[in-house]
Amino acid sequence: MFEMSLATANRKQVWKWRIGSGCVVGASGAMSLDTVVDRLRHILPAGQINEQFIAMALIIAFVTGLPLFAFPRVVTVSLAQLGFATGLVYIGYSVLEVFRPQYDVVLIAVVLIVALVLLIVFSSGILYYHREKSRSDECLAVVSLLLFVTLWTYPSFHMIGGLQ
Repeated sequence: MFEMSLATANRKQVWKWRIGSGCVVGASGAMSLDTVVDRLRHILPAGQINEQFIAMALIIAFVTGLPLFAFPRVVTVSLAQLGFATGLVYIGYSVLEVFRPQYDVVLIAVVLIVALVLLIVFSSGILYYHREKSRSDECLAVVSLLLFVTLWTYPSFHMIGGLQ
């Protein structure tokens, strides 16, 4: 059960996603979520960034990247990737203040399109498990992806409810 998910992950992938999730400090030239946030803060004027979404983005990426240190397995690489993607989506939500109130729906539409693209990207793992007839891995991937899609879209649906 979960043979593919629990397989030892490729070292290069483990290192890459430890950096991406922000769990490795001092990697020269590495693109972590913290680097993205720092650059964003320099581009936009104060007050136009929702710090709560920034904090959530960083914490989600960090927490989902931590298991990769103790358990370098395929499933923890996937968790770090999904956490990084969630952080990017939440950074998108953090710039809602840049849009005038009547244009909130533009950002919501963009973020939902990004969520759809991420769903397509991450569904390739599900298809791989399906082809390999690894049902437990396939089920784990489906449940994980559905939970992350919920995380990606929840703020949008909450905002849409608030727009009415």
